[in-house]
Amino acid sequence: MNAAQLLGTLHLTAAYDAAILKICNSRNMVQDQAGIDFLYGKLEELDAYIAAHKIGTPTLEEIKPVIVEWIAKQADEVTGASLNGNDFNEGVKFINSGQHAEAVASFDKALTIDPNNTNAWYYRGYALYKLGQHTEAVASYDKVLTIYSNDASAWYNRGAALDKLGQHTEAVASYDKALAIKPDDASAWYDRGAALDKLGQHTEAVASYDKALAIKQDYASTWYDRGAALDKLGQHTDAIALYDKALAIDPDYFEAWFNRGNALVDLGQHAEAVDSYDKAIGIERNDAHAWYNRGLALDKLGQHTEAVASYDKALAIDPDYFEAWFNRGNALVDLGQHAEAVDSYDKAIGIKPTSSEAWSKRGVSLRVLGRIEPRNILLWRFATGYFVWSSPAVSNGIVYVGSMDKNLYAIDAVTGTEKWRFATGGTVHSSPAVSNGVVYVGSYDKNLYAIDTVTGKEIWRFQMESGVDLSPAVANGIVYVKNGGKLYAIDAVTGKEKWQFATPGSWVTTSLAVANGVVYVGSDDKSWYDNKNLHAIDAVTGKEKWRFKMGDEVRLSPAVANDVVYVGCMDKNLYAIDAVTGKEKWRFKTEKYEGSSPVVSNGIVYVGCDDNNLYAIDAVTGTEKWRFTTEGYVQSSPAVSNGVVYVGSYDKHLYAIDAVTGKLHWQFKTGGEVHSSPAVANGVVYVGSDDYHLYAVEQKPSLQSTPP
Repeated sequence: MNAAQLLGTLHLTAAYDAAILKICNSRNMVQDQAGIDFLYGKLEELDAYIAAHKIGTPTLEEIKPVIVEWIAKQADEVTGASLNGNDFNEGVKFINSGQHAEAVASFDKALTIDPNNTNAWYYRGYALYKLGQHTEAVASYDKVLTIYSNDASAWYNRGAALDKLGQHTEAVASYDKALAIKPDDASAWYDRGAALDKLGQHTEAVASYDKALAIKQDYASTWYDRGAALDKLGQHTDAIALYDKALAIDPDYFEAWFNRGNALVDLGQHAEAVDSYDKAIGIERNDAHAWYNRGLALDKLGQHTEAVASYDKALAIDPDYFEAWFNRGNALVDLGQHAEAVDSYDKAIGIKPTSSEAWSKRGVSLRVLGRIEPRNILLWRFATGYFVWSSPAVSNGIVYVGSMDKNLYAIDAVTGTEKWRFATGGTVHSSPAVSNGVVYVGSYDKNLYAIDTVTGKEIWRFQMESGVDLSPAVANGIVYVKNGGKLYAIDAVTGKEKWQFATPGSWVTTSLAVANGVVYVGSDDKSWYDNKNLHAIDAVTGKEKWRFKMGDEVRLSPAVANDVVYVGCMDKNLYAIDAVTGKEKWRFKTEKYEGSSPVVSNGIVYVGCDDNNLYAIDAVTGTEKWRFTTEGYVQSSPAVSNGVVYVGSYDKHLYAIDAVTGKLHWQFKTGGEVHSSPAVANGVVYVGSDDYHLYAVEQKPSLQSTPP
């Protein structure tokens, strides 16, 4: 129905007659027909008004109030030069032809003549909305409402623009304003419900949809969205009934069939869900999600062959659909087709290399096939100018590592390309610590540096008494670092000293550990045997809480877990000390000095030794669980990830060892001794070597799965 026909439906109504009378009086017209001709001469503007007020396809009954509103506006604005003449009328024509940028320009010209022209501001807002300039559209509607605050349509369209901006709370408030003026606006109630849904207020959304349905029962989308809100509330049976209501109105409503299937799955009615997905696919055959969800439902029915076919359909549409590849692999496993399953898991891993679940499932199938793959893949290696003893730190896709070439490097974790380097005045043995966008590292030039992780620019430096070869630790906005005979606490933001703790002797020999508000650090005075201690220092005040007398120097960083401090000593013992009381719980004797700092995971302490062994020791009893022998000193501190211990050795190898059994998964040879401790992140092991390189080696989680 065109604008003329719509206008004709209002002939002889009170609103129509009142408007015609007002137009005639204002324009000195002597007969009603002249007023009617005036209105019919503005049909293009009526078309634009209808479009601007009701985005969509409104019914006749719904559009009549909009036409009445338009007629009243014409009656109110008949004086003067017909709404600023050509500029406004040109803007209307541009809207009707879809030239919205040109429409905005025309309305701007009209508004220079009459800044209070609400129609021009209103249509300008609509044109901006259509251009996707929603912030500007809101501002235009605000101008309308400043002049005339009771314009329900302006409040409504303002809400729609706010919704597009993701400002759903503000949109609800705008819809509420519209509804206070025009409480029988089904569209406003509906869009208010949609905004509440986006805010996660599903109960309130249902109530808003109910208001819309009380006014207008034949909107399929309202029934559908009410059902979707109930689905989110876990009311799946009620949701299905509402999807059915929507489908009775619109049998080709794809989303209703699709979500009906999802609700049936949630109810465990998988056969019925498949039927619903089939209906959805009959409407939209190129929807990968419908094919995928159909496959899941078939899997639940034990129809794995059919499920694989459904996943294949999804993957033909979207070859990068990780979940489809992964669950295709699972279905093939259920069919006993492990070789094909491995191929499917490989596809999934290619899309999401960090998926430990996909790696694990792949590993199970490989074991069934007898295809254990004790290999690893070098992803990249990065050349520095000298030995890399510093242990890497990985944060936000960047690897930070120091080198004895006096630089700290920031390297892209995926590509191995340098992002920046920071030159210090001395060798960098210290392992970096990263916190809140800052990397902290010590140098043999006697400085502790704070460096911006993004730019590589120095934020501050703190000068020490001697070269800083020990690694800092950051906790609660404080950087802790040892140097000479002192432990320093430094404000992480300002670089100002908060306190220092001087040991009774003259030398602090280890990096430290911070846990539960306490700093644990070892010390040694080479001239005083009694001053070989482990100290527990209050992290806030710097006051000593206790000290434990060691049998010799403490050269290794302690580890803290479950209120126990584990620390190695040059007396060839690993000690377990109560973190609260400072009392010994047990000690474990090795053949030579402990070479690495211990690491605790799942009730086991892992520690390297100069007797070439990596030891696994029960954290509670102190008894040996297993040892793994390399061909060189193990001074690289181990890293544990997904049931595997990664550790380097002086024999130039990086080893991956089963954390439970002590069995070798794989080994990777570098070109030099490995002093650096490995770091594991996103399926990659990073480690430095004396061959001047940092290595990135594929973790291969497939080798860490438990045999079926």
